[in-house]
Amino acid sequence: RAMIRIDVFLDSLKNFDKDGMPPQTMDQLNAIITSPTFRSEIIVTKSMAAGGMCEWVLNIVEYHKIYCFIVPKRKALADAQKKLE
Repeated sequence: RAMIRIDVFLDSLKNFDKDGMPPQTMDQLNAIITSPTFRSEIIVTKSMAAGGMCEWVLNIVEYHKIYCFIVPKRKALADAQKKLE
């Protein structure tokens, strides 16, 4: 149903709030992405579109992990710059 209007679906992927994912979403995603069969190279043999979605999910999760690692460092940098001023 989400892909009835492919343009709307693609816009939702492009505009996905990858910086604001709640922890419970990440918990649910971790349960899925740790499955040995949740790999784009496996899924793409059944469906190119599903393989692409799998790759998108894996990349969004990786981005979010890096984002969560960097946010405290950015805050510390901003605080240090304020002190320096």
